[in-house]
Amino acid sequence: MKEIESKKPHDAALRSQVGAIFLQFGKDKEGLAWLNSALQDDPNHRRTHQVLADYFEHIGQKEKAAHHRKQAQEKK
Repeated sequence: MKEIESKKPHDAALRSQVGAIFLQFGKDKEGLAWLNSALQDDPNHRRTHQVLADYFEHIGQKEKAAHHRKQAQEKK
């Protein structure tokens, strides 16, 4: 992970992908941290919003899921 942070520190797509992988393996804290860092680099990153929408839907936080789904649909 340090390699990603040092070689591609502002690559939202890569950060989003790493975050999604962490979530798939049940590492929610780490996954959310990576996804949030992707949104810090690119607040309009559609894929990150989609992953967050799916995650929040899965854990029953419907309002947060709806927020990120809306963001994903509005972004290019």
